[in-house]
Amino acid sequence: GLVWSLKRVCVNARCAHPLFALAVLSVQGHVLDDMRFVGAARSGTDICLMILGIGCFILSRRWFYALVLTTFVSWAIACGTLFHPAEWRPMVQPLLGALTLSVLVHEVRLITYTRFAEMRSRDQRHAAQLSAAMAELEENERALKKQNQLMNGIVRNLPVIVYRIDETGILHESNG
Repeated sequence: GLVWSLKRVCVNARCAHPLFALAVLSVQGHVLDDMRFVGAARSGTDICLMILGIGCFILSRRWFYALVLTTFVSWAIACGTLFHPAEWRPMVQPLLGALTLSVLVHEVRLITYTRFAEMRSRDQRHAAQLSAAMAELEENERALKKQNQLMNGIVRNLPVIVYRIDETGILHESNG
């Protein structure tokens, strides 16, 4: 059901990042709400997964860093108020590892997307140039055909016999 509905819905590019940010903040709120029941370690794992997800889906540096910063700050505030530092300190290293991996994934995706966009733009320019060259070629072919018809008409109406012989002596054309 979800895959089918996602295929059917076309989200405007300007709305994609804000919609994803709302989804992240919703999940983040749920994870932080559950912190008091599942503990700092479990919520830290959920936050790690969320940070990796942000890196996989966001194609804007501004939105990426805003969401990651919001996630880290809210997790730190929640952990600082709900748990003793001994409970949440072991999660700092995995969170930093998740952040590093998320930044790498995000940057690679962003570079790849940018290069694909440049290649698409270049391909469109080449297609336009090819189309213009093909149109010019067709115009030149029409002009050549018209010129050949004119020349053939002139040669046919001459009062003398005109013929064409190649270098081996074979007769190719004659008007008489």
